[in-house]
Amino acid sequence: MQESVLKTLEYDKILQRVAEHAASSLGKERVLALRPSADRNVILQAQEETADALRLLLAFGNPPLFGIYPIRAALKRASLGGVLTMRDLLRIADSLRVAQALHAYVSEAEDGVIVRQLRALFLQEGLEQEITNAILTEETMADTASRTLYGVRQKLRAKNDQIKIKLNEILAHAGQAGYLNENLITMRDGRYVLPVKAAHRNQVKGVVHDSSGSGQTVFVEPLAIVELNNEIRTLEGEEQEEIQRILAELSMEVAGFEQELRGNEEALVFVDFTFAKAQYALEIHASRPEFSLDRSVKLDEARHPLLGKNVVPIAIRLGKEFNTLIITGPNTGGKTVTLKTLGLLQSMAQAGLQIPARSPSTVAVFSSIYADIGDKQSIEQSLSTFSASMTNIVHILKDADPDSLLLFDELGSGTDPTEGAAMAMAILKRLRDEDIRTVATTHYAELKLFAIQEEGVQNASVEFDVETLSPTYRLIIGLPGRSNAFEISKRLGLPEDILEEAQHYVDHGTIRFENVLADIEKSRIASEEERAQIRREREAYQVKLSEMQKELEAAKRAYEKRMEASRAEAASIIQEAKETAQEMLRQAKDALKGERPALDRSYNKIHESAKAFEKKHQKAKVDPARKGPADLTVGESVKVLSLNQSGVLVEGPDKNGDVKVQMGILKINSNVKDLARVADPKQIEVPSAPKSFVSVHKAAEQMPYLDLRGKRYEEALDIVDKYLDDCVLAGYNKVRVIHGKGTGALRKGIQEKLKKDRRVASFDFADVREGGTGATDIILK
Repeated sequence: MQESVLKTLEYDKILQRVAEHAASSLGKERVLALRPSADRNVILQAQEETADALRLLLAFGNPPLFGIYPIRAALKRASLGGVLTMRDLLRIADSLRVAQALHAYVSEAEDGVIVRQLRALFLQEGLEQEITNAILTEETMADTASRTLYGVRQKLRAKNDQIKIKLNEILAHAGQAGYLNENLITMRDGRYVLPVKAAHRNQVKGVVHDSSGSGQTVFVEPLAIVELNNEIRTLEGEEQEEIQRILAELSMEVAGFEQELRGNEEALVFVDFTFAKAQYALEIHASRPEFSLDRSVKLDEARHPLLGKNVVPIAIRLGKEFNTLIITGPNTGGKTVTLKTLGLLQSMAQAGLQIPARSPSTVAVFSSIYADIGDKQSIEQSLSTFSASMTNIVHILKDADPDSLLLFDELGSGTDPTEGAAMAMAILKRLRDEDIRTVATTHYAELKLFAIQEEGVQNASVEFDVETLSPTYRLIIGLPGRSNAFEISKRLGLPEDILEEAQHYVDHGTIRFENVLADIEKSRIASEEERAQIRREREAYQVKLSEMQKELEAAKRAYEKRMEASRAEAASIIQEAKETAQEMLRQAKDALKGERPALDRSYNKIHESAKAFEKKHQKAKVDPARKGPADLTVGESVKVLSLNQSGVLVEGPDKNGDVKVQMGILKINSNVKDLARVADPKQIEVPSAPKSFVSVHKAAEQMPYLDLRGKRYEEALDIVDKYLDDCVLAGYNKVRVIHGKGTGALRKGIQEKLKKDRRVASFDFADVREGGTGATDIILK
């Protein structure tokens, strides 16, 4: 796109504001070089990058970007065997530190284009630590950078201390004798000297290194410290040699990672640049635009980003029902701002920037944007406003194609109104026929009629408040604007007789047209007020609906919480029941081994346990409002709702509805209100007055093995649990469960269950001749 057009649209000012958010000079340079693209894939990729950076900003705050420097030249020098300065090495260490910090910044982030960039950064913590441990500042290397350097500096400090002692002795003697101008030690050419009065030069033996400007003072290095100064110079030379050796060693290490560090520099600049775009989007409350495939534009609540927070948003559309939009209205009404807003937001979107408009707003992908906006008068070229504008329009018409967006401000102005309007209509008709998206502003009434009569052309106006004599800056598509010249003049105090005289000179058709526009405007305002009232009522309804939905959600959460508590309580009861039943089975098994009195005692003990369990859990579960099933008969299968367990009705119901239900070895007192018929009720034989919970024919009926092949996992585990109950009651010591080999999931699940079962003494796979790993032999307690 032409730089002159971008400057007209003030795109460069947008880049300057974006660049303020970049952390590095390299990031700022990349922002300022950003230009709109005409490649749809490039644009969509850039928008995705901006959106991902914005997502990270909102989730994790500002990224740690301080420390991004240009290091490419230093890397090149190191790769050629050069020795890097301490400044170069510290910047390379900063680059590695930033990479490490950014890697940690996205450690918990969801995948995204920027996240992938940051996770791909080259990390070399060892080199970073080596550089930062060795170099303190851009001019200072640490004593601990090497043992040799530490030793040399220790010697230097010792020699300096010796010199100071000697000099203080000489200073005290010469000072008392009055040979010195000042009682201080100074340095010349890196050597310690004393400021001696020129008249006493011969009284202080030594080497003169300098004199004052007046010649009254000479700076003498006493002979007593000459040798010590020489030793210091030698040690300083050794110090510099060691520093250079360390720098060369670090430079060689850097050279080994030249490609990786070069890639880091590119990636870090890209990340800095992208986060600057995202931070600017936050600053102007921007949104990600959508991109049409038919070159249509639809901007909702679009705001010019340079006009501050109080700018009035506009809604503009182009390219669907019409491809040419003619905006009319008085001066200072905001027509030019509308043109610039459209052109600027379109340019920003094609540069990968988010735009200050309500989502979803749609822009197109234009190969070029052409604009004829502002004062084109050229004094140097002796061109009038019309001539300069027409010269620009000629170039635009020559270069524009259907993939272009054209913006004309006051098309055809600057010449005779009749000829200018005719020229403008001809230009717009030509562009309409070539399907080129065009927006033009004008004062000409002829163009208003042209937009009404021509297909594919639409009127728009910028609203003007005649009462306050000020524009509202709202754009109204579908309605041409009025000049309001007479109304404005009247309110400004122009005499009535002049206004009446002026109206005689206006074409009566024009007056009627303006009156029709006034009537339409009144109807529009009334309709808008009505729509606003409907909108307010709808918003109030939405608020009420939202409150009701919140209350419903809260009630639902409370219900689910109560249900969860009930399920937890039921699970606890069932677990306790299982443990109680297992203990009863163990006692029953022990009783079988003894005499009848022992059996009766065991029965009484189990009966008492069952009554205690019943008393603890059953009574509180009955819903007093429930009636329960009618016409229940003894032997019918029922479900005890409070326990969520099935059993057989063995007694009742009596006149109070009380019943007894046999549930395995337990006989539970309940009430008909707490019962429900099972889905497929059946009659079963109920033993009368049982003296023991052990069936005399149980052992005869129970098989010493259980075949689970073909059963589902959950079903099989339940069958095993019941089977072990029956085997314990039957008195079996050893049984077998056949589960098959298959995938091994069923075998593993069964054996995990057996490990925790208190009824099981031990278990192992069957003999290979009797099933091997396809069956498990179980020894019961």
